[in-house]
Amino acid sequence: MRQAQLFPVHSFAFSRYTCCAAGFDGPRTVLQLKMCPCHVESVYKETSVYKIGIEHCWAGGMNHCTTFVPHQDADSETPEHPAKCHRARVCALYACWIPFFLCGVFCFVYSLCVIIETLSIDRCADSIQLPVRSGCNGVDELCIKRYNDVSFATMHNAFANTQDGYFFAQHRGCMRSALVHGIRGFMLDVHMTKSRSLKLCHSACWMGSSSLHDTLQMFREFRRLNPREIVTIFIETGFDDHATVDDALKREFQLLLKESFDKSGLTPFLLEHTIAVDLWPTLSIMIEMNKQIVVIVNAESFCQGAIATWFHCQLHFVTQTKWGLATGKALTEACDMYPVWNHCYELTMINHFTNVGALGINTRSTGWFGSAFSVRVLEDVNRHPFLQDRVVSCSRCLGRFVNFVVVDFWESSGVVELTHVLNKNEAKLDTFPHRPDAAFCVNSTNTRDTLPRPSGCVAW
Repeated sequence: MRQAQLFPVHSFAFSRYTCCAAGFDGPRTVLQLKMCPCHVESVYKETSVYKIGIEHCWAGGMNHCTTFVPHQDADSETPEHPAKCHRARVCALYACWIPFFLCGVFCFVYSLCVIIETLSIDRCADSIQLPVRSGCNGVDELCIKRYNDVSFATMHNAFANTQDGYFFAQHRGCMRSALVHGIRGFMLDVHMTKSRSLKLCHSACWMGSSSLHDTLQMFREFRRLNPREIVTIFIETGFDDHATVDDALKREFQLLLKESFDKSGLTPFLLEHTIAVDLWPTLSIMIEMNKQIVVIVNAESFCQGAIATWFHCQLHFVTQTKWGLATGKALTEACDMYPVWNHCYELTMINHFTNVGALGINTRSTGWFGSAFSVRVLEDVNRHPFLQDRVVSCSRCLGRFVNFVVVDFWESSGVVELTHVLNKNEAKLDTFPHRPDAAFCVNSTNTRDTLPRPSGCVAW
């Protein structure tokens, strides 16, 4: 008798049957047992005839995913279990290919939904010139209101949209169309690449990127064509392919970001507001001053001395509700604000989106399925009256006016209409700031009545 060796190979081990793909081809001196590979250490077993090798393959499971080459004496017998090896081979083929098949089905269905959703909306706007109208942001009554007393419809990860070329996009309509239809808040993830350039990327630039310079020029063009519109740009910083991010690199990021704004021609129109100033200007004053753009940056380095006074540190001005929630039910129970956000800040952001949006899934399309089969992660969170009820309830719960309502898939939501309701007080809310009402808090407890009053707050 001779010893046989099991040699490791590389593959994907999808199930306990992965090792059962036996390529039996009759009594020979060498029998090659071809496995669906995985990555294991070398395993050595003593075998003599095919029977032992075949049964070992059947019983081994994923612990022995190997290429098995048993040697046989010339006078050894034919294997006694060819049928079992055939079943093993069949089950292994299913184990290896079913996940790929299901993945292919998902990609096909997802692509089909993206195509249908994109075709159902207008093409990306060529012109961002609005009809001539009076007022501020299209409403006369808003002109006398201060910036922090106005509600703005806001796009979460605004650059990540299908019409601008992103596959797993969080919107179908582009930012140009969003401006035309009334979106006035835009969240941008600005990443510094290894080549020291700034791009708009979600998570990582290898997954897709777009031009920061072109985007800023778009905002400059919109301001030139529509000088009575107030727009807020939120910037979240990121660093691609940088093992360490030290203070020098953060400083370089600030310089590059400022340079990008300067080159776009947008800098002269950026509002400067300091913490020492008690009151935000009214929209009409911002328009008279030609300061129609507000830039808010979510990065600690900008809070410790930004190189430009028009970089507003988000941690100094904005408080917001939680994000990263999975279902609509979780949204209704989450009016709480993260402890890091100081509750006396004058700007309030309600994050109204779930995790599936980051995967490019529009719950407006999957809502019927989620409701019919109780799959809560697929239920439509942008639908009315759910969107308005949730935002208004959070406003009542917290006792705060909502300045930014942040959504995914703006084109299939009612976020613009909701901000009109908030700005005109059509929800019949008390005069802001109103007292928090625990009756609207559901399971949320992080209200201004339950928190210690932060130092520096003037009045609730």
